[in-house]
Amino acid sequence: MSSSSRNPSRSNQLGKGAACLNCRHRKIRCDGAQPVCGQCSRSDVFVDCEYSGSSANSRTRALEERIASVQQRINVLESGPSVPSVTEAPLLMQALGFSSLPPVHQDLVTRFLTFGPNIGFFLNPTIFSADFASAVIPSLHSCTLLWGIHLSGNPQLTAEEPMYLSSAAENASQDRARNVGHTRGLLQCIQLEVLLANYLLRSDKLVEGRYHVSQAVSLVLSSGMHKYRPEGRDIVREGERLNAIWNVLALEASWSAFDDSVMSFDPNAEQSRIDAPWPLDTVHYQEITNLPPRNASTIQKFLAGEPDNNMSMLSLFAKATLLFSKSTTLSPSDILGTKAVVGVLDTFIQPLPAPNTLPNPSLGVVIHSLAYASVIALYKPASPLALQHRPRAIKAARSMIRLLNVRITFLDAILGIAWVKTCKFLVGEIGEAPHGEAFQLLGQLVGAMRSAAPRCAFIGSQLKVVEAHTRHLRL
Repeated sequence: MSSSSRNPSRSNQLGKGAACLNCRHRKIRCDGAQPVCGQCSRSDVFVDCEYSGSSANSRTRALEERIASVQQRINVLESGPSVPSVTEAPLLMQALGFSSLPPVHQDLVTRFLTFGPNIGFFLNPTIFSADFASAVIPSLHSCTLLWGIHLSGNPQLTAEEPMYLSSAAENASQDRARNVGHTRGLLQCIQLEVLLANYLLRSDKLVEGRYHVSQAVSLVLSSGMHKYRPEGRDIVREGERLNAIWNVLALEASWSAFDDSVMSFDPNAEQSRIDAPWPLDTVHYQEITNLPPRNASTIQKFLAGEPDNNMSMLSLFAKATLLFSKSTTLSPSDILGTKAVVGVLDTFIQPLPAPNTLPNPSLGVVIHSLAYASVIALYKPASPLALQHRPRAIKAARSMIRLLNVRITFLDAILGIAWVKTCKFLVGEIGEAPHGEAFQLLGQLVGAMRSAAPRCAFIGSQLKVVEAHTRHLRL
């Protein structure tokens, strides 16, 4: 028998640490066969089998050992705040295979899934929970626990975030190389990039965050996923693909509004435009029997004012980020473009339900905030339309401040971008005379940023930007 043949009897002879890296990560018995063990040969996700005998793996091995040690500590230290109830909470508790996870992972994954829609999680939570112990790529596994620890609010746990971030980032490129060739692996790789980008924005690590935004966009475009064609009849699985597209679009649009970068998803370019229907929220794919009808030039039609009836939370979020990006990057001299966006914004804002009436009030606040920030961004003093648009911007600023009274359970870093845009507008309205309505509104918004800064490093850094602009006002 050749050295590459599998010998089942070897599974009882393997010494400590002799299992392949995948089986060690999945905590399952490895038969030690080389070059590919039996477990890896039967897996659709863990398609590459490696052993840790080489020095090249020493850093990874040391990181794995430290993670194992920390997870033992987490079992002792875990005493974070209870998880807020949300619409999908019952679904989470019923997730297939969830009870098979170690107790500490159950808690961290539950925290993660509870806030999933707020941090760009688009995979089906039931399937993800069932897969988590054995069929989730290592980098996404680490990133999930990273977010779970971050959301725990327990300082003894959050001190370990850098280690889990390192694990996720260091495994990312290897996991991409192994898994992008099939749909399930591709979706997990895209999911990883979205979660890392959002985490890094929240942590004010902007260079690293922008890199992972680019990776997410590249994976969608290079795979052709944005040219949506159903791959099967499983509506839940197809929903994951659709929601991946629109989460990545929203991610890029948000960063575009922040750093004035040109979006790769160009609605006017056939190669990079999105040809896919607007998404539904994850839970609703389980309630329908037919997928939404196929669509072409989806963004172009939206920006042209073509109506659609999709009011899902993810759809509204994607549209709000698009409008914010478009409003921010428009040239002051583009009169026709400005008028077109004004019309779309009016149509978008008018039917928006109040945030506290939505299934996810925290995301509702973000959607409203981005819409109002878009109105404010269209006010450009150098524009011929400035005088006409100024009253609209003032009204939007008032609406933005009213949102501060809505109770939310998740503080989204994207709010920092919208708040800075509003603060700069209000500073311009105040001028050199600190009095009147604009001064009062600015004081309330700066106060909210000061309250939020300890919970979000990015908002803290944006607060410093605002304080530099308002030092003379002594707020």
